[in-house]
Amino acid sequence: MPYLVPLNLRRILFALSAFLAPGVLLAQATGTIEATVIDVGTRRPLANVQVSISGGSGGGATNSVGFIRLLNVPVGARLLRVRLLGYAPTTRNVDVTAGGLAKVELTLQQSALELNAVVTTGTGGSQVEARKLGSTVATVEAPQNAPIKNFTDILQGREPGVVALPSSGVAGEGARIRIRGNASLSQSNEPIVYIDGVRVDNGGSFGRGFVGTGGGGNPSRLDDIDPSSIEKLEILKGASAATLYGTEASNGVILITTKKGFSGAPKWTFDIDQAATKYPEAKVEAPWGFARSDTAAARLSQHFGFPITAYTPFTAGNFATRLFQTGVSSTINAQVSGGNNIVTYFGSIRALKETGPFTAKNFDYGGLGTNMRNINDKYQGSLTVGITPSKTFKITSSVLYANTYNEVPENNNSIYAPYTVALFSKPENAQCNASKTSATDPSNGSNGDGTCKTFGNPTGAS
Repeated sequence: MPYLVPLNLRRILFALSAFLAPGVLLAQATGTIEATVIDVGTRRPLANVQVSISGGSGGGATNSVGFIRLLNVPVGARLLRVRLLGYAPTTRNVDVTAGGLAKVELTLQQSALELNAVVTTGTGGSQVEARKLGSTVATVEAPQNAPIKNFTDILQGREPGVVALPSSGVAGEGARIRIRGNASLSQSNEPIVYIDGVRVDNGGSFGRGFVGTGGGGNPSRLDDIDPSSIEKLEILKGASAATLYGTEASNGVILITTKKGFSGAPKWTFDIDQAATKYPEAKVEAPWGFARSDTAAARLSQHFGFPITAYTPFTAGNFATRLFQTGVSSTINAQVSGGNNIVTYFGSIRALKETGPFTAKNFDYGGLGTNMRNINDKYQGSLTVGITPSKTFKITSSVLYANTYNEVPENNNSIYAPYTVALFSKPENAQCNASKTSATDPSNGSNGDGTCKTFGNPTGAS
């Protein structure tokens, strides 16, 4: 006999089913998402990351281990949006199934947030944005993957109004720096230079030279800086630079900022560079002369090895270009940077060996020319360590090391420069001491029998 449900009981069951049905349907039409957010470089979890679901379906922030659980997410394809200050925002598509659990791992890439530059003018006013500043503050970023040998190469041709003037073409000599041209006829026109807030020698490369003979070139102490350790240069061109740094700043100011470490795994960089330099020999004319008597013509004919007629112009070759060679430079550089939340570091070592395009070896008579070489060898190193024990206190220490060996012949507007003497030489004045009887002395050019050696033999040339 079938069981009959009383009418009142059926009404109660119908009401309960109507009340519970939405909850059952809701449980079957939603799912759960569990997400973990990490740094793409260090693989460490990121806390307080804002995770939201497109369409206003919920969201929240990750905990201290970078984890978040999102409940009652509607089924279907959902778009997760992830944001954190200092990181580039990202999105991820996640498929949510009814009653299912979707696990995803999200990665964020660090991204610098560029703000308007703020400059303290020193004129009694408040800080202002660089774009609203009356004077010009130029920023030159150190170029990457460029053939940079010294500090001058970073400046050259990278900012209007800033010119680096090489004093000569020999290796090891620095350049004169001019910002908006010369400002004085008698005083220095060099800008003042600061490295990380510390003033350094700004001496150019046009002065007394090594031996005090006047007119020669000299190295620049700015080239002692390892160019690979420079992050950027800030150049103050306006007259307000004198308000900030004194009257000496009327020629401009160069602020050098070196590289610092960062929080993260160690990052290594290795660079090897090979270069060659050579003077354009076709631009140099050979010297000409003439013999003023038949006796002088006979002597010069025997000396140079070809017939010479009195009062007829002749040339014996280009003496100046014999001082030229192909200069070669080799550079090896290594850098490392890294650290953590408390200590950061940056280190760099660099070795430069350079032979300039000038030599006197082709006129090396008995070793007399060995002191006229063009060599520029540099061994440089830098180390910067930053310590941040608290959010309001930081210590930064920087050390710079430079060891330079430089041989530069007298040059520029010096009358004693070997290139100047060779360029304006007079072939009719060539002579040797034929009266000497010693044929083994290579400095006199004598055959030892009262005659001179010919110019075809470099040892016997005068």
